[in-house]
Amino acid sequence: MDRLLFLEPLYCKDMKVTAPRQPKYLEPSDSWDFIPEATIERVEITGGELLGKDLPALQIDEVKLSRIMLSGSKLPRLNIRDTFIKGCDFSAVGSSEASLQRVSLSDGRMTGWDINQGILRDVSFTNCKLDLVNFRFVHLENVHFKDCVLTGADFLRARLNKVNFENCELDKADFNHTILKDVDFRTSQILGLKGWQYLRGATIDHAQLITAAPYLASELGLTIK
Repeated sequence: MDRLLFLEPLYCKDMKVTAPRQPKYLEPSDSWDFIPEATIERVEITGGELLGKDLPALQIDEVKLSRIMLSGSKLPRLNIRDTFIKGCDFSAVGSSEASLQRVSLSDGRMTGWDINQGILRDVSFTNCKLDLVNFRFVHLENVHFKDCVLTGADFLRARLNKVNFENCELDKADFNHTILKDVDFRTSQILGLKGWQYLRGATIDHAQLITAAPYLASELGLTIK
């Protein structure tokens, strides 16, 4: 069976993302046969499709998932803990009020993922396509985004505490009415970012400030002559 390499969680400048906690051995499986309100635990699943399904209250604990297609599924109250997720497709998945704790996601396609009102703690995203993701009202704590595309991502009224965006694309991402504490945007592209007046508590570099000046002036109602 072809096994993918699962990356260890990343370490940020001023905080540490806690690694998923897993037993030394996980039972390998090629099946993805879930019933509603299932609990999946202590297995390694490679390959499979779960397209357009409705699985309320799905719980995933101490699992490794690779190459799983979940596009368009409805997974309300999704609960994922101590899990590695690699090369999976979460595009247009509806999982409002989801909870992710000690989860590592890498090489995934997550365009249009709806995770509004969710909670993410100790979560790392590496090389993930997260454009147009709905992070509205989400609480993110100890979260690291690295080499991710977040174009048009919506963080409206989200709470971000100890969040690092490393080498990410945040063009047109919406941060209106967010509450930020210890959030680092350095090294990322923030052209056209929305909600500059709500970025108190964020860190940017001098080059980013120069690039952002016209957008910041526009949002503050400043006239430059």
